Amino acid sequence: MLAIDAQAKAKLIAALEQGARRTYSLIGQMTEYHGGPVRTEYMLTTDVARALVDGGYEVSVECLNRDLLGWDTRDRQKLLRSKRTDIAVMNGEEPVALVELKIGVSKLRAIKVDLDKIGTTIGLMPAATAARVMGVSLFQVHVGGHDKRWRMEAIAARSDAILARLRTDLSVYARDHSNLSFELKTLSAGGEADRDLEPDGDGLAWGTHGHRTTFHVVTIESRRPAEPAPTPFAELRERSSWSTSPGSKESLASD
Repeated sequence: MLAIDAQAKAKLIAALEQGARRTYSLIGQMTEYHGGPVRTEYMLTTDVARALVDGGYEVSVECLNRDLLGWDTRDRQKLLRSKRTDIAVMNGEEPVALVELKIGVSKLRAIKVDLDKIGTTIGLMPAATAARVMGVSLFQVHVGGHDKRWRMEAIAARSDAILARLRTDLSVYARDHSNLSFELKTLSAGGEADRDLEPDGDGLAWGTHGHRTTFHVVTIESRRPAEPAPTPFAELRERSSWSTSPGSKESLASD
């Protein structure tokens, strides 16, 4: 049973979506509202971090993963070396979410390094902490048109095929990581644009090719059961007293 509250999870993903939408809107303005791919990850990272801050979250950008494990896991921290998370959402010193961002994704191998890093970090956390942390790989899929793929139907079909392949490959990846739960969601951020028509003398001529840009998240959660709470010392002492008192089963057995 996963310990992450569904409402809190939905709120966090909504903030990530708002950040992706902000980036896509800026790209639209920069291309005279034709749109296009995000070409630099730092732009997406900045907008997502800002959206999280606006949503009231505590954010750490380029956070060292070993700092997310806690003081009582010093022996495990060296395994992460200098690995960093693009955006860590925090609650004081407690991690809430680890967010990695990628652009131009068409195959799972493009985000596999992020899935591995997030999974390794969550796996090194104590089970009770890991149960409260969500990993997120937020990525962009962009399909542009060209001279042989200029109809929007063909562009959309290619985009859908990429997403279907990502789902299939993620399910295969998940089989080798049974201690983690993976879910792929499509965000509403992004959009598409048909091929442009531009003035050409007295008529019109074809201009910029069309495109479709979509954003998706893979959420990662721990499946490990939380360790049982330690037995209070008073209860242990009471048990010890009961087991050696006259008339107890242990006492009678010793007689």
